[in-house]
Amino acid sequence: MFFGLLLALCAALTPHAAIAGQTPLSLAKAQSFVELDEAWDFGQLPLDNATGHLIFHSVASLLQHWPNTLYRNGHSIVPGTVAPGTILYRISPIPDIPTEPDWVATDPEHAAFFCHAVNASSGCWQLTLMTTRTLKVLYFDGTSAAKMSGGTMDSQDLVIWSRLRPECSGALGEFPRIRDLCRWGRKYGLDGFVRMEMNFELMLCDFHNGAEVVSNLNLPSSDILPPLPSPEIPSPTEPEALLPSPSGCGLPSTSSTSPPSLPLPNTANVFRTTESGSWHDHYPGEHRVHLDLTRFMSFFDTFLFPSLISARAGKARWEYRLEGITEEDVQMLQQRLEDLLGSGVEERTRGSDVDWRALVRVIMTRYEKRLEILHYLLRGKPSFEHGAIMPERNWTAIAIDAHDYLGGMLNPYIVRSAVPPTDNLRSTNLSWAKPVFKACATTHTASLKAAFSSQFTRSERLILESIQATEKELCRVLVHAWADSSQLLKTHQPGSGSGCLFEDAVRRWENEISGLMDWLGWDVWVTCRPACGPEEMCYLPGWLFAYENPKLPHGPVPKYPPVEAEGRPKPFCIREVPPFTENRQFH
Repeated sequence: MFFGLLLALCAALTPHAAIAGQTPLSLAKAQSFVELDEAWDFGQLPLDNATGHLIFHSVASLLQHWPNTLYRNGHSIVPGTVAPGTILYRISPIPDIPTEPDWVATDPEHAAFFCHAVNASSGCWQLTLMTTRTLKVLYFDGTSAAKMSGGTMDSQDLVIWSRLRPECSGALGEFPRIRDLCRWGRKYGLDGFVRMEMNFELMLCDFHNGAEVVSNLNLPSSDILPPLPSPEIPSPTEPEALLPSPSGCGLPSTSSTSPPSLPLPNTANVFRTTESGSWHDHYPGEHRVHLDLTRFMSFFDTFLFPSLISARAGKARWEYRLEGITEEDVQMLQQRLEDLLGSGVEERTRGSDVDWRALVRVIMTRYEKRLEILHYLLRGKPSFEHGAIMPERNWTAIAIDAHDYLGGMLNPYIVRSAVPPTDNLRSTNLSWAKPVFKACATTHTASLKAAFSSQFTRSERLILESIQATEKELCRVLVHAWADSSQLLKTHQPGSGSGCLFEDAVRRWENEISGLMDWLGWDVWVTCRPACGPEEMCYLPGWLFAYENPKLPHGPVPKYPPVEAEGRPKPFCIREVPPFTENRQFH
């Protein structure tokens, strides 16, 4: 959420950039983004540039704080709504109701973070609103409200300016950003835009259309604003306001006044804000926003955005961003948004009632904990304590435990005919297990495709194919390990002096399961070990408390372990009750 007080500091608007070149071809006959092989070959690995698993996890992570902090550079844009009767909050040093676009929070603790006063006796003002009709919104995933470089606002830049504008990623770029977003969304009837930082926020375009005041309370504040400069900013109705500022986003170039350092709130407010964000860490996440997945769009869609394939090459997932997208792909983005948001298009008149988020969650719930336990078993039940000595492994016992556990995971798909051939047990040919592979990989989707394919929008086909691609690789690895262990245990009985064979097999399965978990990249496996105490919470560093930010002093905020902007956030325990400044970091 952004400070209303910064509106007075921001530069003139930057116009929506015109799109050069020819209009992209229609998507009406666009082919599937991936062709799934039906051969059920255990040796066929996913392509290096495959993105189905990335789209799958994006859908599973929508509106959830934890995964969108882990993977802060968003790649999804989804239309949605906010229902009538929803309560929203805004904090300001003045009691006036905004007459221009501004920011509101979904939780009051998030709004309270920005409670500053202009003098010791004035306090701050908490405006509480209630929506009076359904608001139409557009959601940007990732930590899309983080005022930092590195890609958190890439998708917004491309939507409103058709190019990346890193100079607008800081706090002073927020005013032209919200004004241009609202101007861009006006033709689609959008009321606002949903983003995430410490918690979720709504960039509300009109406070007098679709919302009414519940209260406007004068609250005490221990933070006093410094004197603010008053730069001359052209009115948005004047022609010169449509010209980009020579100095880019921020103060107009004619002003020699440096932006002041803004105070951070007291320590208790900091932790209450962090705590409120954690309420939405995992599914269902921020449930006051309802997303329409029949109009889901992903920058991982390689048909729409092929130029980003090479841009991702050689990078870890948390480094992915939209830098390197071509002008042609940006044109495709603008046409796709027109298809999703404009009137009379296919996506507005078609679509199934399939609950895609529920289906994705069913699959993740089936496997997320089980994969973690299987990996634990294959490692010989090692201690989680840092620096613990690995115990001597009984490879035969590990193989038996892993085989039994795999059998339990795959039990609904192991048909009676799927048994190793008795005449050739030493063979590495596992074709006898292909029916298990196929049943495991298609149970959740085969009937869907047959029953509803004529109703699916292109977005739904994209989600369906991402589920198919993810389940296929999940089942390929699991069924292969199960079949391999089945043949090994039938060929070599425990105590037969074949310890080396069991060791080789267990190490092979451990590598395969570890590789699968790395490929999936599910956020549920990123957590505090050991678990936090009763007065603590597991915290994943994100904006604002993890990255270097010279514009905002540390003040009373606890000095958390520094995390480089390019590195993967690592969770650790922080205290939820005083003294707040104590924390324990885990490796």
